[in-house]
Amino acid sequence: MRPDLSEGTGAVYQSQFSVGGVSVQLDGGRGEDVTLVPPLEPFRVRTGISDVNIRVERVIRLAPASGRRLFDSGTTWELSQGDGMFQFDFTAAIFGNRPIKRLLIDSCFRQATLQMNEECLADFPFTIEPLAIRSTSC
Repeated sequence: MRPDLSEGTGAVYQSQFSVGGVSVQLDGGRGEDVTLVPPLEPFRVRTGISDVNIRVERVIRLAPASGRRLFDSGTTWELSQGDGMFQFDFTAAIFGNRPIKRLLIDSCFRQATLQMNEECLADFPFTIEPLAIRSTSC
């Protein structure tokens, strides 16, 4: 299902889903950035106000993590904290130590920005969606 055209949020496209009673809204300038991956489709909803709001944006490159490191999974993600925000950096071995995407979220876990790293996306043969990675060649 295609994302809805957004009204009044400043973003062009929007998707919403709810899991376990927590509703999430994705806003972005590209439909593919807010398209729900197939496992989330059954949880698609239309709510007036979401519990968590995530703005998806594409950036040319992501700077190294800043703030105090709280956790490092050793393989796919790490968590830092600084300036009243949590910073989740997501990586994949194919990109070396550069984050593919970064989630910046407030300490109440209500408002967030998900930054997609264009440097990693440029010549990669897969579509990297905000919530998953899938092959476009299948």
